[in-house]
Amino acid sequence: MIARRDAKTNVRTPVHGGTLNIYVGKHVRMNAESKMYFYIRRLRWLMVAVFLVGISVQLAGQPEAFWKDPRAVVEGKPSVRFVLSHGVMPYVLCCAAYIGGAFWLASRLPGRAAQVFVVGMTLVH
Repeated sequence: MIARRDAKTNVRTPVHGGTLNIYVGKHVRMNAESKMYFYIRRLRWLMVAVFLVGISVQLAGQPEAFWKDPRAVVEGKPSVRFVLSHGVMPYVLCCAAYIGGAFWLASRLPGRAAQVFVVGMTLVH
């Protein structure tokens, strides 16, 4: 790796790519464990985005009768059908709790377990 030394901070910075290290911001080098948490922090938001798209598609697919009477829900999963049959607000609150719990768990699990959890939850939804 070709690097130059900054005169003010006396820190070596890479001149070109080709290194396996990740540089975040100015002059910060991350080790392998930090890289995993770096990616997990970003994958959590991808997981949330996938959840929100799924919720939007699910609500968009409901018939017009559902918006007048929530008991006219069209849903295959019994647990989701039960919550949706009580209206949109309870469904949104349950979804918010589900997303919050999944995000919290992804934040608290140790490295490899968090990675498996986030990728698994993203693929399942």
